[in-house]
Amino acid sequence: MLCQKTGAGEVRCHDLRYGGVLWSRSFDEGVNAAPAIGPGPKNQSMVVVAVGNNPECLPEPIIATPKHAQILALDGQDGSTLWSFTAPEYSLSCAGNTPTEICCPSMWSQPTIASDGRVYVNWSGGKLFSPLFEQSFGS
Repeated sequence: MLCQKTGAGEVRCHDLRYGGVLWSRSFDEGVNAAPAIGPGPKNQSMVVVAVGNNPECLPEPIIATPKHAQILALDGQDGSTLWSFTAPEYSLSCAGNTPTEICCPSMWSQPTIASDGRVYVNWSGGKLFSPLFEQSFGS
């Protein structure tokens, strides 16, 4: 399986054997980085997508338009949602901005899936999230 972001808010996964599209999902906000593919619940493939519009790229940390962001784990076979995590609402420019050093990253980094299925994603609000989904994994 190969998954890619295809537009501002869309992810599409392809079957590598036959080349066809397995599924496609659209989101209201931007997909910030390439999706990650790895082990999911019950040994199924999982596609992790980080969704959210980018913070303003301003020279000073000022209050801006509130941003909403999510991490979604999708079933690799059909794109259905396995679980989701909503980050705190964020309304500042990116963490670490100063008038002399302007930082303009995406809302999320590319997700990483560990061999045990844990997900790690950096967030432009200055935090690393590793949501725990014991309910999904049955532990």
